[in-house]
Amino acid sequence: MKRLVIIGHSIRQEKIIISDGKKLKIAFDRLKGESHNEDPYIWAPRFIYTFCHGNISLKKEYINSKDSIYYVFVARKKGDSELFIIDTVIKQDFTINWPQKGTRTTNSIKRSLMEAFINHGIKLSNVEVQDIIDHHFPKIENDNKILSEHDRKILFSAVGTKDSFLPLEKNESNNYYGSVILPRDYSEKVKSLITAKGNHAFYPITDGNNRLQDKLLKDYGQLKSYIFDNIICNDNIIKVYAENLSRSDIK
Repeated sequence: MKRLVIIGHSIRQEKIIISDGKKLKIAFDRLKGESHNEDPYIWAPRFIYTFCHGNISLKKEYINSKDSIYYVFVARKKGDSELFIIDTVIKQDFTINWPQKGTRTTNSIKRSLMEAFINHGIKLSNVEVQDIIDHHFPKIENDNKILSEHDRKILFSAVGTKDSFLPLEKNESNNYYGSVILPRDYSEKVKSLITAKGNHAFYPITDGNNRLQDKLLKDYGQLKSYIFDNIICNDNIIKVYAENLSRSDIK
């Protein structure tokens, strides 16, 4: 079964990088600050998603699920808040079950991270492990301090397949490839699905969500078909994979 989880986010940070001679303007969660972690994390050998709205979008039944689960991250377009871009598509390969609440120290997180990747045939370097800890996780003061922010009772990460990607399309006027922009009618569907009346916050939406009634259910079905047909299964757009990305490109 194919499942689609749509996760709204604030306007993304953007940066132009050069790959295979092409100018690529990628959009991503802004670089970590004192009160902000990076999620999804796209600078590792595989994309990782853990915290942003995870209490809703990362369902318990998704842990080690055999379903094809796609996490699609959308954000308002800079300069036109009525349009949405799709900046990241993660197809879940496996999940990482983090230590029990109250025992999540830097060291225990490192062990769980390395073991989960090794169990799936991927050996992370010490630098890669430390980068994930430093940038994807909220700040932990030292090796023995317990994770406090985003410290849910059940905490797990979705790790993407190696072909999870950032979807890009040609921007003719500026001669670069930028994040795929949803047409206005589909942007309107996104807005209606991830926002609630009288509230500007974004809420994840997925199959079986109790908000999916009548028009919203129809909008979700049409949007899901559009995303699969025109983005996930479309080989004519540029797809930037984890192996093509490096934090050094944006410094």
